[in-house]
Amino acid sequence: MNKKIISIYLTILKYLAKAQLVKNKPIIIGITGSAGKSSCTRLVANVLQHDFKIKFTKKGNSETGIPFEILNIPVKNYSSLDWLIILLKGFFQVIFNWEEYSILVVEMGIDSDQYPKDMATLLDILSPDIGVVLNTNNVHLEHFKGPKEIQTVANEKSKLLFSLPKNGLAIINQDQKEIVKLVDKVKAVKKTFSIKDNADIKLLDHSVTLDRTIFKFNFEKKDFTVTLKKKLAFKESFGTIATTILIGNFLKLNTKTIIKHIEEDFEVLPGRGIILEGIHGSTIIDSSYNSSLEPTSASLRLLSQLKERKNRTIAILGDMRELGAKAQSDHISLEKIALDNADVIYSVGPLTSKYFKSKKVKKYLNPYSLIDDLKVDIKKNDIILVKGSQNTILLESVVREILNNKNDKNKLCRQSPYWDKQREILKKQA
Repeated sequence: MNKKIISIYLTILKYLAKAQLVKNKPIIIGITGSAGKSSCTRLVANVLQHDFKIKFTKKGNSETGIPFEILNIPVKNYSSLDWLIILLKGFFQVIFNWEEYSILVVEMGIDSDQYPKDMATLLDILSPDIGVVLNTNNVHLEHFKGPKEIQTVANEKSKLLFSLPKNGLAIINQDQKEIVKLVDKVKAVKKTFSIKDNADIKLLDHSVTLDRTIFKFNFEKKDFTVTLKKKLAFKESFGTIATTILIGNFLKLNTKTIIKHIEEDFEVLPGRGIILEGIHGSTIIDSSYNSSLEPTSASLRLLSQLKERKNRTIAILGDMRELGAKAQSDHISLEKIALDNADVIYSVGPLTSKYFKSKKVKKYLNPYSLIDDLKVDIKKNDIILVKGSQNTILLESVVREILNNKNDKNKLCRQSPYWDKQREILKKQA
């Protein structure tokens, strides 16, 4: 479709979504960031649904995905004919779908500072009452027309906070200087969280084993603990927990009750750090969904924390894509962090092959090329981290091959016919 047709299509879709929202006039919670958006959206919705009628975005987070979710149109990969059918379904939903909910929790993803992939486009679809910017880092930088730096991403994502009404709530990562420097423009009530500085809710301690993750923090001059049994969560995941508490508190919920629900309802989504049983008595940490420098660094530090005397740590690291001018520097930084935190390192993709220089790294261009070597290398008690970008890397293909229980493939990310086809293409190229 040409740009004019796309613009007309998006305009119709936008107004259909707006018409659907008028039926409920819900409190809208918008959540954005460079990492952790999906997990945060899911946790906020899970916890609030104990006290409110909730609707939340399960997959769509874009200029098309958000309207699809609001209109209850399943998000798939559509042909040209399907795009027309979607509009007809949209009109049908506006007339006949009277689903009731009082709160809408929306993941808001942007890939650019230009229409239609920018924040302004999403804010033209809906007007949040509560806004969250979890973090910003070097993701999709090559698609931004402003300076190729984190501040450009922060400027764009922070438009969500600037849009909030005076009686709304803006939740800000106090550790993200690129966001903090902009908060004077925010009219809404401001609340902050931090893993290192003073804030409205501050992390005091984080400990992790394969059996549990424990967060200790201070909120309203009291100390609290969240214990996540049989779940891995990064130190940086505190932003998701803090956001849920701050939103719940704003909506007049009891803090201890919120914490209880967090412990019950915290989910590790496919490809975001889920623990799986690997071959030869190994343990897999599957973080294959996507990759950029900060989340991958956090994953490597967590890998190091999990190591005990009997364990060996293996990091399988794919290229970090769409970094533009930051590609070289970020991959050089990543290799250093990997060397400090993993015993064995495999890399996958042309960027890691080009910029990783250590002889300790075993380099491959294609995920299917390393599988035979990896299977021979894996030993009992190994802890294996798998982390890489989705475009052309698809490291869930590696995870699938080293699962001890092949039925666990249903727990992996990107399990659909479309992605099966993409993996088959990669396999033929190996």
